[in-house]
Amino acid sequence: TLLALGELEEARDAFHRTVMVSRVNSGPKSLEQTNYLYSVAEIELRLGDAEATTRVLETIYTIHNSHYGEFNPDLLPAMQQLHDWYVEKKPLFAGQFRAADFQNLALLGARVAQLTEARYGLGTPEAAAQYRALGQIHFRAIIYMIQTGEFPNIDHVIDPGRSDGQTTRQ
Repeated sequence: TLLALGELEEARDAFHRTVMVSRVNSGPKSLEQTNYLYSVAEIELRLGDAEATTRVLETIYTIHNSHYGEFNPDLLPAMQQLHDWYVEKKPLFAGQFRAADFQNLALLGARVAQLTEARYGLGTPEAAAQYRALGQIHFRAIIYMIQTGEFPNIDHVIDPGRSDGQTTRQ
């Protein structure tokens, strides 16, 4: 309701409270909270806070890695969901797409490709399609950076090692 009314800060606060309740009830790394974290990330994106959006996405990434294991093929649907969320919310040719977005898509695409390979094998059409998509992102990133001279802002790049799985509010 708050989102529909355009009350983004209040909606973000409500989703943060829901995440906290989920953590208390199910544990600090519970998968249940990721659904709410996606909503928080979308609100931060709408508010134009790329750094906050990145931190929330890092938290989602870390929670899934912790739950499944970094190289477990069962992680594939979660990484695909994170990748698809990013592509949907930050379309490649949208006016606000930046160098950091290319780097984030490359990271997520690489994880999807690695996990696809682990699940189906390297010589499969599924793995080949994922690695081809990853190559296209790398190509587009290079072209973008050559044309604009822009390099990724490190604060807007997903770094799974930076997140402890806890979102903080400022």
